[in-house]
Amino acid sequence: MQTVTELIRVTGVSEYSVYSGQQRYSFNKGVNSSMFTKGNTYSVNVKVGKNGGKYIDSVSNDLGVLAGDVTPAATSSNAGALNPNINKGSNFKSFSAKKDDNMTKEEWAAKDVRISRSGVIQAAVQAVATHSKDVNDLEVKAIALAEAMLAFVNQSSKEVVS
Repeated sequence: MQTVTELIRVTGVSEYSVYSGQQRYSFNKGVNSSMFTKGNTYSVNVKVGKNGGKYIDSVSNDLGVLAGDVTPAATSSNAGALNPNINKGSNFKSFSAKKDDNMTKEEWAAKDVRISRSGVIQAAVQAVATHSKDVNDLEVKAIALAEAMLAFVNQSSKEVVS
């Protein structure tokens, strides 16, 4: 049997297996239903049988409920249906940011670097998380991608300033 690591979101739990959507994962020795909670996401080591059956060999990590797993109760498209008395946008006023003339050129540059760094790190983590099945190396991959992106951003900004 081939062993792979998979991320599964548990949609059902029975005595001898869990379900992730339509896929059934049976339990191998040492794994039982008390280790799983419906709605949570888990990193599991899975053995794939000859006929395609999947058997959970071990649970590596309980990731809990991930942000992508949560369905919002009210979106902007159905908010009025939930409360028809809402007058959308009537309480909002236009906002204009104040220009801070007290900041020096160096302070603005430092602020720009911090903003760029935050954006690059967020983008790197999101990019890696959506394409990796092994949660154990997410941090390593995200840091490597963020450092490469920051090197590019910093190189480009120095070339523009020169």
